[in-house]
Amino acid sequence: MPETQLAKIAIADLPERKAEIIDATIRVISRDGWGRATIRAIAGEIGLTTGVLWHYFSDKGDLMQAALRKAFEPWRNAVEAALEQTDSWSALVGLFLPTEGVIRSELSQVWPNVVSELRQEPELWALYRSEYGAIRDGLTKLIAQCQDQGKVDRHRDPRVESDRLCAVVDGLMMAAMGEPDLFTPAYVRSIVAYHFENLGRMLPMGGGAA
Repeated sequence: MPETQLAKIAIADLPERKAEIIDATIRVISRDGWGRATIRAIAGEIGLTTGVLWHYFSDKGDLMQAALRKAFEPWRNAVEAALEQTDSWSALVGLFLPTEGVIRSELSQVWPNVVSELRQEPELWALYRSEYGAIRDGLTKLIAQCQDQGKVDRHRDPRVESDRLCAVVDGLMMAAMGEPDLFTPAYVRSIVAYHFENLGRMLPMGGGAA
């Protein structure tokens, strides 16, 4: 290994360097797809040799697990924050209909393809199900809080509603990738708003909570 690479290891803050490698991995997956995210491509993305990566990760599976966790991080953090808010209904709606744009993972544009690839790798697939399951669990709690606050009918099953909401959003993500001219951001928002109209109180078709 070149001395310059060794020097980088010696002076680099380990957590910071590890985070850079994870971010590079996500960029490569987003640009080239999961199947082309080789160790050589990831190392080249940030100007390191492949040997340096093994200083921070035990193998490729370890690195890919870290990247997958990072991809779920925006939603995981957002759901946790929503559970702490006083107005649970506004928090729930805000997750899916924020004032501007949508909450996105760094892999949003290639997510359906990533999921398909993950199914071929048992350990990564188990991690995916665990991470997504935790998000659905959080949404279930949030919907139950909405029921306690009188914003959602108590006869509805919070778990079913959580799964239904995730299925709607996942489906819209795939539709927007396949037919972006039809499933524009504005149209997608109106569909999600329509779903919330049926879940709880009436919302304007254009967007966020009333």
